[in-house]
Amino acid sequence: RGLGDVYKRQLGGLTGIGKTRMLIRMREMGEAVLDIEGLAAHRGSAFGRLGQTRYVSPQQFENTIAEQLKKFEGRWIWMEDESRVLGSLIIPTELWQRKIASPLYFVTIPTEDRIKMLLEDYGELDVEGLKRSILKIEKRLGGLRTKQALEALENNEREKFILLLLTYYDKLYMNNKKERKAEPFYEFNIEDFDLDEVCRLLIAKAREVGN
Repeated sequence: RGLGDVYKRQLGGLTGIGKTRMLIRMREMGEAVLDIEGLAAHRGSAFGRLGQTRYVSPQQFENTIAEQLKKFEGRWIWMEDESRVLGSLIIPTELWQRKIASPLYFVTIPTEDRIKMLLEDYGELDVEGLKRSILKIEKRLGGLRTKQALEALENNEREKFILLLLTYYDKLYMNNKKERKAEPFYEFNIEDFDLDEVCRLLIAKAREVGN
């Protein structure tokens, strides 16, 4: 299905900056938001299915995206800057190509705030599920870091576990970002994280530049 008259903005940033929280809050503020991870019931990483109880088929995924886009025709749509593959689901080609060519609003926040939000999201999840997710990325994570992450889980050192993963995911995200080189690119360095304030800054900038 064609995308029609729709325009994209990408919301980017390293793992744990609260991109999903921002999208949900901006939707509550009246912005048009296409929450791909929400539609997929998958967070888009090796840990994406943890805590999820709903299964979405590829056909359901594409149909729901098409329905959402139809509702937003003629509007600018916020989407997360994420990978194309979410578990067994793939973002449709035309949507993906338009998304990666759209303006990128890149947010950075203090590491302590990232850890806090990731602890809220993953801190109470089943240890065995977290271990299985770690083993899925063992080759890319490396033997030593995998061992350290598994030991941190065994010892209930959730903050240490998250810090180890952030090192891996930060490098992965930045490498992908260099390859895509989105233009235009707007950066927001947030020193004191406040969800509402960040969302207001993003919306104000988007209105100022008109894209």
